Amino acid sequence: MKYVIFFIMSCFVYSNSVYGQETAQIVTIKKGDLAPFSGTLLNAAAAATMIAEKEFDKKRCDLDKEYELLKMRTTSDRDIGNIKIELDTANKKYTVITTLKDEEIKRLTDVAVTAEKKSNNYIWWAISGATIGIVASIGIFFAASYGSK
Repeated sequence: MKYVIFFIMSCFVYSNSVYGQETAQIVTIKKGDLAPFSGTLLNAAAAATMIAEKEFDKKRCDLDKEYELLKMRTTSDRDIGNIKIELDTANKKYTVITTLKDEEIKRLTDVAVTAEKKSNNYIWWAISGATIGIVASIGIFFAASYGSK
């Protein structure tokens, strides 16, 4: 909408000279001439041109300002979007790593429990070792006493 107003204003400003309307005239007068003060006298076309240029410059300035604000807003939105994507990626990475660590802890716990269950046979190993030791001692004792006879 702003660009349409800008276009219409520029057409209006330049149309005065194109269609042969009254040209702007600026006349300098001195005190004592038909005016009570020294200064510059403008006809209606010159005054209208100055007013139109002033309004045109204000509109152009407003459009430039809005364009720059829009450009900055767009850049900021893009940067915020990129940061949100990076945050989401970091959160997903954290979730995956945490899940992998939990699974590894569970797996190692299961291995340790299974190994502990398998190693509960230590009583049988102790009884077997003691029995073999006793039998070996008795056998050596009988062999030694039989050998001395």
